[in-house]
This record gives sequence, C-alpha cells and structure tokens, in this order.
Amino acid sequence: QAEAINIMPAIIGGSLVGIDKSNQNGMNWVAMSKDFFNLENGQNVYLNGYLTTSGNDWWYDLMPNVYFYQLKSLYPDAAPEFSTQFISVADRWLWAVHQLGGSTTPWSIPNMNYRAFNLATGQPLDESVPEPESAGSIAWLLYNAYLETGSRKYFEGAQLAMDFLARWETNPSYELQLPYGTLAAARLNAIE
Repeated sequence: QAEAINIMPAIIGGSLVGIDKSNQNGMNWVAMSKDFFNLENGQNVYLNGYLTTSGNDWWYDLMPNVYFYQLKSLYPDAAPEFSTQFISVADRWLWAVHQLGGSTTPWSIPNMNYRAFNLATGQPLDESVPEPESAGSIAWLLYNAYLETGSRKYFEGAQLAMDFLARWETNPSYELQLPYGTLAAARLNAIE
C-alpha cells in the first residue's frame, strides 16, 4: 500500500534541499513515481494509488497531479513517459472543466462546487463536504500546462477555473488546494 500524497512530496522535499532523488544510491525515485499514473484503468492522470479511480475526493485526485508537475519541473527527463503524462493530465482536467459547464464560446464559468469529479463517468460527486477550492489546483495545473506548451486552451481553462473561484464570497479552503489557486491568480494577474 502506497500513497502518492505522501511519497511524491517526500521526493520533492528531498530534491529542494539538494538531494538528487533521480540517482540516490542507484535508485531513481523520481521515475518510480510514474507508477501512480493510472493508465491501465483509463483514468490517465496521477492518483493517490497505483490502480485507483477518481471521483471520491478532489484532494486525492488532484494533488498527485500537482506533485507530478512539480517533479517534472525539477527532473524534466527523469522518465520518458513524463512528457506524454504531462499533456494527458492537462487534457483530462481541462475536460473536467468543460464537463462542469466551462466554455469559451460563449464564456461560461463552470460550477466546481463539488466533492470530486469522476474522470471515467464525467460526473461530479455532490455528496459530503464540497471542495470548491479544487478549482485553484486545476487552474494551477492548466496554467503550468500553458506555460510549458503555449497551448491557449490550457490558458483559457485556467481562467475558467479561476473565474469560478474568484466569484466565491466566503473562504472555501478545506485542504491545501486554495494556495495553488492563489498562486495561479497572482501569476495570471502579474504576467498575463
């Protein structure tokens, strides 16, 4: 039993303090994290387990992708799969934004006030405590995909997610996803 939300941040943390996690005692811990990419079951994103499904909790569904983007930034060539996985993650979460009502023609802000989104069924989970701050993580992912690829669709997806979050009148923070939205908003405002 392993959890991406524990393993991947440990690799990132070690890297940030100067330990090369792509070659530590002959082990490439960075490349091994690719096992959290759920390809076989058609999810095509990083999830908290090696073979799991999305749709129960945005925190467990989104944060492994955020950590993957951070790992890829630190180690762009650690695994040959990273490039295609990077695009797959962006495309899948952009699709979620569109499934939740986000559109650029005409501009329509998605409703992201759900507990989770199931990437297999295309349906949100509206039971239990909603996690609207997940729009911040999605915006962060899509904006970073835009910076990496230059593809306008990711920039627009990030804007749609941020527009949803910006309309929130109370603090939606449940876990650590809101700071990623704050960072995305600051970068979008400063740079774009």
